[in-house]
Amino acid sequence: MKTRLILFAVLLLGYAIILTSCAKDEVFTPVQKEAQLMLRNKGKAVVPFKGEYVTQVQIESIIPPLVTMNITAEGNATHLGKSSWEAVQMVFLPNPNSADPTYLYSDLITFTAANGDQLFGNYVGEAYWEVGVGSTFSGTMYITSGTGRFLGASGELPYYGESGEGGGFAVIHDGYLTYLDQ
Repeated sequence: MKTRLILFAVLLLGYAIILTSCAKDEVFTPVQKEAQLMLRNKGKAVVPFKGEYVTQVQIESIIPPLVTMNITAEGNATHLGKSSWEAVQMVFLPNPNSADPTYLYSDLITFTAANGDQLFGNYVGEAYWEVGVGSTFSGTMYITSGTGRFLGASGELPYYGESGEGGGFAVIHDGYLTYLDQ
């Protein structure tokens, strides 16, 4: 009886070790994820996208809780080279009675490469504003189409950045693009 109890305990311990070793946050490695993207997008190139841009912001209107801004940016990105982007951004201000200074925003965006080819999309994100310091923000840009060599493009470009009191900000992109393999 004692032998069966020890055997049962060892089996139970082994089963627990197997279960906990399989419980990972990431099921697939980055290489496996890239392979899945390539299979899903057969006939298209799946490429990394990394970029850094500095922006200028012009406020168009303030009708609480909504602020509308035009944003222009210049910088460099893989597959675009020296490039720019433009966006019309809608910022949803936090409730003034809330202790949470986080605000949400969304917009439409157009990237323009050095040769004039374009990427189109939209993005969403959230930012935290601190008076006298500026804001930090993050979100994801979703590329939905393009022109020239980016015809049929799609992709996800997570981004983050920070701004100062002057209104401009620095944005870092790190994601991927998928477009026709020409």
